[in-house]
Amino acid sequence: TDRPVRGLYTASGSRVFAAAGRTFYELFPNQTSLPRGNLITTAGIVNWADDGQHVVAVDGQKGYLLDLAAGSTFGVITDTDWKPASHVAYLNGVMVFNELGSGRFFWSQILDPGNLDALDFASTEARPDPLVGLKVSHGELILFGATSVEWWVPTGNFLSPFQRLPGAVID
Repeated sequence: TDRPVRGLYTASGSRVFAAAGRTFYELFPNQTSLPRGNLITTAGIVNWADDGQHVVAVDGQKGYLLDLAAGSTFGVITDTDWKPASHVAYLNGVMVFNELGSGRFFWSQILDPGNLDALDFASTEARPDPLVGLKVSHGELILFGATSVEWWVPTGNFLSPFQRLPGAVID
């Protein structure tokens, strides 16, 4: 058994995944598991999200993609526009990631989580603190900075899909 367990995730189709040590597993109800691939790192928390067709995991350095439709193929996100991220969330067809060490967040192409564009990013606006996490709740993107929290909402605009919710900031 690989240790430590770095994260557990139940995907929207009720499939269960775990990251333990550097191995990415699928877990089954009969208490068996199947290794799906290897992570580059061996320590630290792994965060997850899925769009029903893909499971995305991030470990603070790399992003990983498990394609559920293509026989559960697993690999590292190799897009040249990838930036290290510790958190990922799914909102309105895109995966959203925090860019480590900055107040920026970036997102994937619609329903194509391994496809990134260097121009698809935004920066937190209320405070200049770096993002330490993000979460989606009730259709809103909550961005956690080191000293502040901001709420962003979908715009419906393909070129600029998110905007800060005015007045929705916590120091």
